[in-house]
Amino acid sequence: MLRARVPEVNQSIAIETLLGATAQATGILSQIRDAMLEPYPR
Repeated sequence: MLRARVPEVNQSIAIETLLGATAQATGILSQIRDAMLEPYPR
């Protein structure tokens, strides 16, 4: 899918960037989930 667009030379950099973006998105989604669940007891 996305692999065809990534030049081979920059492949490792792209993977690191992708992992960083994934970690960031996970953190943001966790914050949103916590904010949505905040009014309710767990």
